Amino acid sequence: MAAHVRLWLDDQVPAPEGWTTVTNVDAARSLLESGVDTISLGDRLDTSHGHRLALLLWMMRSGHWPRERPEVHGARRLEITALKLALDAAWPVRERVARAARAAERAIESSGVSRVAENAVQTTRSLIARRTARAS
Repeated sequence: MAAHVRLWLDDQVPAPEGWTTVTNVDAARSLLESGVDTISLGDRLDTSHGHRLALLLWMMRSGHWPRERPEVHGARRLEITALKLALDAAWPVRERVARAARAAERAIESSGVSRVAENAVQTTRSLIARRTARAS
């Protein structure tokens, strides 16, 4: 039976007993990739350690979610409300969003991003050439 991991993302507030503490977004990602039961996001994480919303966006794109709905802890009402609203929007559609993100990535890879980039460069050069000609 797999160990139950309850992840506490906070660089200032100590975790309650039974929680695994991580103090930055990269460490949280690593543990989420290996599977966790739940995560509690602190409201005061120093942005030099990554941003909680960036972690949420990564979870949406990658599909690496905890088994249970994520929690938010702290005392800053505005930050907690923003995180809870983001979670309320993302949690019910998490699997659908991850599938759509993976499908978009596959489509980009199969369409040849280098061709798209080459076309963008050529278009930009054409626009610059036209503007330069008009200015002369």
